[in-house]
Amino acid sequence: MDAALAAAICGGVMDAHSMGVGSGCVITINQRKTTQPIREKAPLAANSTMFVDRDNMSVAGGLAIGVSGELRTYEKAYKLFGGGVTWKELFEPTIQLCREGFRISESQCAVI
Repeated sequence: MDAALAAAICGGVMDAHSMGVGSGCVITINQRKTTQPIREKAPLAANSTMFVDRDNMSVAGGLAIGVSGELRTYEKAYKLFGGGVTWKELFEPTIQLCREGFRISESQCAVI
């Protein structure tokens, strides 16, 4: 789990237009006896008609963000199934990458 989370954290920086802190996330842990889905939730004030006749509002803007989002999902998965490294250590390679800089992809360049 730790390696998967560290890779996803890095992906949130390297591919920020597709995933990351402002995104939702689904992690499915399949064990022999149980399956544990972990994902974001709709805001408390959400309702079944909030996107009716509102093109693109479910994919862009504040209403498109789930609560508690990607980092909370990572934290829950880490607490349930990780722990081989500290929470801080999951972020350290990505922090180093950000400090040193990296080339962005053509797709990321296009959306910026």
